[in-house]
Amino acid sequence: GGNQSFSVSIPASSAVGIFSVQAAAVSGSISHTGQVALTVNPVITTADDGTSFVLQTQTSTETTRVGLLQAWGAAITEVSLNGVDYVNNDDPGRQIQTSLWDANANYNTSWGYNPIESGDHDFQGSPVLASTLMPDSIYTKTQPIQWAPENFGGGYGNPVLGDAYIEKWISVVPGYNRVFKVHYKITHFGTDAHAEALQELPVMYVNPNVTNFF
Repeated sequence: GGNQSFSVSIPASSAVGIFSVQAAAVSGSISHTGQVALTVNPVITTADDGTSFVLQTQTSTETTRVGLLQAWGAAITEVSLNGVDYVNNDDPGRQIQTSLWDANANYNTSWGYNPIESGDHDFQGSPVLASTLMPDSIYTKTQPIQWAPENFGGGYGNPVLGDAYIEKWISVVPGYNRVFKVHYKITHFGTDAHAEALQELPVMYVNPNVTNFF
């Protein structure tokens, strides 16, 4: 009927993961055993370095980073392991991000409806409306801009805001140092309708150092 506290000491060199610990309790002739789940997480940090929001995990041998470039809508522009980045950032239409499409739009003669989380083909970035850094996760809210602003009354120096908000939450999966969860919420606040089409949710462009992608 009583409680017994105990502590577990985890060395810095310990592997990250979910482990099972057997606990035994004895009182006279009475004894019970049970399993206790022990989750060993990496060291998790978040940071705003003035250019990117960064979520990082660190073990004794590995550093894994997810970077969100603030100037490009806080899209995911870095996923790196020990300094090797796997995300392609050749233009704002790549990265790991969301891109919205409309089946009624024309993409052949004049590029139609296509709000991009990162920015447009003039390398103008989508604005970040809100952001929150928590100890083990990052939240951002972005208003994407049209990929081809010249077809919506804009152009270079005059980006055109899209009619949606893109919110995302990025967090570390407990017990893993290389696994991150990205949760998206997209809200269309316009009064028009966009026909059902295949959406890039998300689109992922990787660098040539990736020979296999899962």
